Amino acid sequence: MANKIQRSPIFKSHGTQIGTRLREFGEQIREAGHLLQKVYSKGSSVYKSFDIEIKAMIYRLNSNNIRKNDARYFKERLNALIKKIKEFRKLVQQTYNSIQKAENVGNDTENYIFDGLRKVNTFIVNDGDYYDMDDIEETKKELDVINEILNHLRDTCGNLDKMGKILKDYENKLIDIYDELDDRYDGIIEFTREGLESLKFINNLKNRFIIQ
Repeated sequence: MANKIQRSPIFKSHGTQIGTRLREFGEQIREAGHLLQKVYSKGSSVYKSFDIEIKAMIYRLNSNNIRKNDARYFKERLNALIKKIKEFRKLVQQTYNSIQKAENVGNDTENYIFDGLRKVNTFIVNDGDYYDMDDIEETKKELDVINEILNHLRDTCGNLDKMGKILKDYENKLIDIYDELDDRYDGIIEFTREGLESLKFINNLKNRFIIQ
């Protein structure tokens, strides 16, 4: 479609820009799609890791399993989870930025096409010039497709933004629990099962954003 629009007399003033933007838009969409796949894959992996680690720590808190100097075990486990959540949050932000870039290119492309169609309609009315109506209709359909893609990108950006905020909050909760252990590094663990159970809200993140 990019080549056809670029060669079309309908868009002789914007054809080159539209063709270039359409190709760039396609490339940005592919890149964003690739990153989204990584988010879904990484998200499932992170969820499984958290599920295993949190359950293991809760089991360790059982009165029959807890023992002196267990703080080291919990600090190591929490530190590993903090690193995982930071890496995942970084990927989410990278994907968010990529989608926003694609959205900006798409908006520019949409504006170029819309402006070209507006000029065509003006010429037809004022000058009676002949244009291939099939080309015009195809271009309008292309404009509709771009608009649908842009709406989807905006929705996805909104979800990623929410995900990033949830992950940051979750990361802070992990750090808070980790810091509570600093003063009792060689002592008996005093934080509760409820404290670890509260971290299971990562399941909500999985259900809302990761599994499609």
